[in-house]
Amino acid sequence: MTRTPWGYAVDGALPPLMTPAEFATATGGQFAATTETVAWALDAYSAAVRALCGWHVAPSVRCGFVGDGGRLLRLPAMAVSEVTSVSVAGETIDPACYEWTPEGLVRLVRPCAATSAGWHSVKVAYVAGHDTAADLQATLVALVSEFLVSHPGISSQTAGGTQVGYSASVGVRSHASELAPYRLVV
Repeated sequence: MTRTPWGYAVDGALPPLMTPAEFATATGGQFAATTETVAWALDAYSAAVRALCGWHVAPSVRCGFVGDGGRLLRLPAMAVSEVTSVSVAGETIDPACYEWTPEGLVRLVRPCAATSAGWHSVKVAYVAGHDTAADLQATLVALVSEFLVSHPGISSQTAGGTQVGYSASVGVRSHASELAPYRLVV
């Protein structure tokens, strides 16, 4: 399992939200950028989109989360398609003793679980993420296209005093409203 920046682990490494081949298909191959540049931009914008959303978003992957004791636990994910196991203080809980929602809530049903268990005592294995997210990929195409058109690199130059400024900004806030459906609000 690989630890994510959002407080949970996933099986393997997270791929970018879109491959260079998918980007070329979506744009009709209209950009003269190298595959390496497109791959870098897709990786960078995938990371920025995920950071804004607060979770990995796509694809659907196996995840593991460790939370605190109590009856209700909020997983750091949406699009939960399966909860494969829950354990409290090292004891595996019968699936009949918990409920879960696709929005990422897990509720322990009394008296099956020790609701007074301490910090970091609840472990949940689950599957979450979108398998298909065409609108998310459309936003990614727009972001990467804007990046490729803006010609990142030298943004200012002074000949006599030899001053050069570089720019390679990766921002997604301009598309925050399009990403809102994927944003995890805690």
